[in-house]
Amino acid sequence: MTACGFAVYGNALGNPFHIDDRFVILGDERVHQADLGAIFTEEYWPGVHGNRLYRPLVLASFALNWAMSQQAWTFRLVNLLLHIGVAYGLFLLIREFTCQRWPALAAALFFVVHPIHTTPLNQIVDRADISAALCVLLAAWLYARDGGGQRPASWVRPMLAAGLFAGGLLCKENAVTLIGIVVLLDICRLPRNAGSSAGRWIVQRVLRCYLPMLLILVGYLVVRTSVLGGVGRSAGEVEPLDNIIANPEYRPTAEGSPMLARWGTPVAVFGQGVFKLLWPRHLSWDYSYAAIDNVRSWADGRLWSGCAVLAAASLAVIISWRRRRLACLAVGITLVTYSVVSNTFILIGSAFAERYLYLPSVGVCMLAGLVVWAGIQHVQGAVPARRRLAAWGLLVAAVVAWCGGAARTVVRNRDFALGADLNAADLRTNPRSARLWCSVAADTLNGRRYGAALEHAQRATEIVPEYARAWRIAGLAHWGLQEPDPALGCLRRSIELGAPDDENVVIVVANILKSRGDYQAAIELLAAWVARRPESATALNNLAWYLITAEPARLRDPERALPYAVRAARLNPTAGDILDTQVAALLALGRPEEARRILTEGLRRIAPDDPYRAGLLEKAKELGL
Repeated sequence: MTACGFAVYGNALGNPFHIDDRFVILGDERVHQADLGAIFTEEYWPGVHGNRLYRPLVLASFALNWAMSQQAWTFRLVNLLLHIGVAYGLFLLIREFTCQRWPALAAALFFVVHPIHTTPLNQIVDRADISAALCVLLAAWLYARDGGGQRPASWVRPMLAAGLFAGGLLCKENAVTLIGIVVLLDICRLPRNAGSSAGRWIVQRVLRCYLPMLLILVGYLVVRTSVLGGVGRSAGEVEPLDNIIANPEYRPTAEGSPMLARWGTPVAVFGQGVFKLLWPRHLSWDYSYAAIDNVRSWADGRLWSGCAVLAAASLAVIISWRRRRLACLAVGITLVTYSVVSNTFILIGSAFAERYLYLPSVGVCMLAGLVVWAGIQHVQGAVPARRRLAAWGLLVAAVVAWCGGAARTVVRNRDFALGADLNAADLRTNPRSARLWCSVAADTLNGRRYGAALEHAQRATEIVPEYARAWRIAGLAHWGLQEPDPALGCLRRSIELGAPDDENVVIVVANILKSRGDYQAAIELLAAWVARRPESATALNNLAWYLITAEPARLRDPERALPYAVRAARLNPTAGDILDTQVAALLALGRPEEARRILTEGLRRIAPDDPYRAGLLEKAKELGL
């Protein structure tokens, strides 16, 4: 399993930090400073990005990673080792349940290479899912060993399992499904004709297993509530872009029903998720609106396919309990572990994500192991030649499926090599995702392909007219195309929609106001910005320059401009335009000697290819240097 893990994910280790990694790892000072006090007493996401999550063990692991190495591959290596550990946990659980090695080994090997895991392995912050799954499976294995086989029951294993349960909850909330998994294990181990002894056994299990778990859960909820001020977010705090299920009345249609949108959509999404597990050909890191849209009509095929999958799974649990207990456990685990992220019982931050399938995929891989086991039994058993041939065909199909999954995983890892390539590839999978259109727009904007950036941003606003980030990118693209009026309109629209503070937006809006001759508004805008963001060197420099060159002349105030210019120079001492502004402010104040000194010292730090260097050298000649 270890060799398989490194074989299929070896080409992913060198990939960079991606998506949420930039906020949770690169942008969190608690991680950089290993501030365990803040990590355990504050929510998961840093600063303004907070979204009512509490995962301190994951942040602590990032802090340890950061202290040892700040390279992305070292973080991803830990994810891979944990993933392999989850596969071993699955192996132990199945072997304990069946007392057979082959189904356990086959299931674990399928789990290691399953392509649905490529996003959790490549996006490092999804270590939360992997760590929680590891804790859950090891705890389930310990619970299964408690009193199983010829071993006497004791308190040791349940206490260790309870500790793992606590660790899983502190990694990610979905570890709560361990309770359902343990119930499934007990149901599947319960003899069909247990008689009066079943009652005594159940009482013992409740005292030794369920009571410690419930106490851990209560304690966790108390701590979580004290840190977050509540168990989680309300539906009103979840944006339609992130989770359309939490917003069933968003963009209603004449025939649509909020009730159908709220309760039918999770069923439809469940059907899509099962299809992803069985055929992981088209994958994506994003399933926001409208890649996932509400069910609005009883005629929606997604609803009925989801109902069919749910009904088939439920029926399979009932039938297999009498015939194939491992199949009952496998399907039950898939249903139980997905239920908590399905938005049926609890509304969460997203409608769907591939990481939500990490733990449910355990059940699917169990079924794959069961298929291999059945094939081996028929090949080795005294069965008719026709059935033996069919068994060989089944085993060959399993091997082909495993090889195909491994190959797909290797290919999918390549998409994560560059953020722009990942966004472009996933947009082809989910062309109705507003967030992916916006991400591709940002990539093309960074590449100074302003026309393409504008087109992509407009597609995002067509899908979600309230998408502030898309309006901001559209405005910056208009500015790059030298279209100031549309740029100002788009940027103001983004601000009206509550776009987070962005220095580029403020600078562009100020430039547009200046180009219109409204220096007063430009100065006020920049002054308000630097009051909130005193570390913004470019904004400080522009504000100082406007105060020196403003029209009409009555708006000029070089004495006020100089402190801004000095602060900008301290923040970025190698920028030619910032040095030019500081010298201009000193000259406007009638302080040429100081301007000469600053210019002489500053020129030593200005790079030869700086576009302002030639002008600064001319100014030096004028000052007699």
